[in-house]
Amino acid sequence: STLEKIHIRDNSVGLEGGLMLLTECRDSPPGPARRALPEIHLEGCNFLPKGMSGSAESITLFNMDNPNGHYNLDLSKPHQYQVAVNLLKLRAEQGPDCWRNVKLNSTFLYISDSMKWPQRMPEKGTLLLDFLSGKRVSKDIETMSEEKLWAFWDCLDHSSVTDDWRLELVRLMTTATHFSAQQADVIIRKFSWTGLMKQEAAFLIFGRLYDPQNLETALKSMSESEQETFMHRLGMLAIFHPRNPTGSYAFNLKRQLDSSILYRLLNSFSMEVERFPKENLECFRNVVFDGKPTQISVPPGHPDSWVPPAKGILELDFVSHLTPPASASTMPNKAFLVFLTQLLKKEDFDPWKAKQAIFKVASAHQVQGNITTAQKA
Repeated sequence: STLEKIHIRDNSVGLEGGLMLLTECRDSPPGPARRALPEIHLEGCNFLPKGMSGSAESITLFNMDNPNGHYNLDLSKPHQYQVAVNLLKLRAEQGPDCWRNVKLNSTFLYISDSMKWPQRMPEKGTLLLDFLSGKRVSKDIETMSEEKLWAFWDCLDHSSVTDDWRLELVRLMTTATHFSAQQADVIIRKFSWTGLMKQEAAFLIFGRLYDPQNLETALKSMSESEQETFMHRLGMLAIFHPRNPTGSYAFNLKRQLDSSILYRLLNSFSMEVERFPKENLECFRNVVFDGKPTQISVPPGHPDSWVPPAKGILELDFVSHLTPPASASTMPNKAFLVFLTQLLKKEDFDPWKAKQAIFKVASAHQVQGNITTAQKA
């Protein structure tokens, strides 16, 4: 006889039990001789570690192998204090950029070496942060097959399943496996059409994305504003914006975020070449890879195109040949002054906050924010 269905609904499976099921599903032998995977129903199961109870929002899960995610830490609790210490160790190893959107007791906080954390980290208070690992997913990693993935995921189509529970399962799955952008798109679509749970799921999956060059595919179900919020949370908007990619860049290709931005620049290059096929466009300039001059003159997909390696330091200038649309208006001088204030007077300049401040002023004038030649000067 063949096991066709497994029903474990509304049980406390725990983190260990969930990982065992997922690992068995992931590692089942390939080929026509293997047994078919059963249909797995986990609706309402609890995936919290042994000895813990409560909702996903009230419990802080931590995994050194996949630390990506949002943390809400009560520093007066020893377990959560230790999570903060472990995150600080990872920050020391991977660089300060992996800590994002940090708040202590609802106040934005910039962590500097002079603060001497964790030795002098406060023993009480609420620490909020997003952790984004700098490590790029190895090309040797294999994603789960479609059949294996859906054996775990089909149960999420039930109307009784909440986004809270979907997020618990995503946390479990990102602990043990990786995803293609196509799989990520299908998973993210399962969440409600908008909301923080969808954002958190996308954030977790990004750190386990096998093909970051296809990030746009993974985010297809998200609205433009949701994508912009997501990219801000990643820190991408501080470096790159798809509507204005012109700028100077320095990439460490071992980093998942850096490689994703590079691939988006390559995609922008391809779109401009398609739009102006008769022009010999030079979008990539002053390209230096590991200290040696390099040419990126042919768009991806061409036999002679440059293929980004898995590691190395890449420095370049990117110049877009697209002009602002005819409907665009110039930025009002008052909004431009707000921009200059944000840019020149703040050491921790945040493009997202600057945009919000500028938009507030520009909205009063009912125009968009393009800079005139005089303002550039």
